[in-house]
Amino acid sequence: MIQIHQTMRKLLTVFAMMTVGQLYAQFDFSTGKEITMNITTPYQMGEVHCVPNPLRDININWELLEMDPNLPSGWNYTICDQICYPFFPSHGNALTYTVDQFNNGEFYELRLGVTTSGINGSGFVKYYIFDANDPSYGDTVVFHLNYQTNGITENTMNQVSDLTISTTNNVIHLIAGTDFEKNAELYGQDGMLIERRKFTDQLTMAQGIQPGIYHLIIDQNTLYKLVIIN
Repeated sequence: MIQIHQTMRKLLTVFAMMTVGQLYAQFDFSTGKEITMNITTPYQMGEVHCVPNPLRDININWELLEMDPNLPSGWNYTICDQICYPFFPSHGNALTYTVDQFNNGEFYELRLGVTTSGINGSGFVKYYIFDANDPSYGDTVVFHLNYQTNGITENTMNQVSDLTISTTNNVIHLIAGTDFEKNAELYGQDGMLIERRKFTDQLTMAQGIQPGIYHLIIDQNTLYKLVIIN
């Protein structure tokens, strides 16, 4: 169970002391405040973008408000603001934005990534984005998640079940004991495609890859989660 962070306790106190009419949400969301993710890939990410209205210098942060208890326990999540966290925290770190940044087209971005592991399910994750110096200035965003079997499984027994994966000197090595052509796709934690290659029995890819969490998809039906330490 995710523990309530101290800032979250302060936010709940603010909500308890103020009426709904007194809460003033002043962010403009170009993406809308509710994102529906009908998941069709082994790893999928949704995002919300916002700026304060009127534009001003601001320290922005986020807190996890609620996770739907109906979400499958076998799903895995990543959360990103300016960075992607190597774990799934319940709160972020305040980021400073200036009026000049907003005028130059920048915005605050909160991204939620989901790995379903082939488990059907649906539910929501709810966050509060707010001014770190004034927690009553903020708004709630909701990610609606839905996955139904689409033929993608994670680490299942199939035609590449004997695939061996190793990482040395910031390079990923793949060795398969089969002699037919396979397709390998490597994605970053942010869901962006890094490299797509075809190979038969061996493949070296992602030269100079940095430490982090990656997702490797073989033949568009098997997902491997890779944690690169060094």
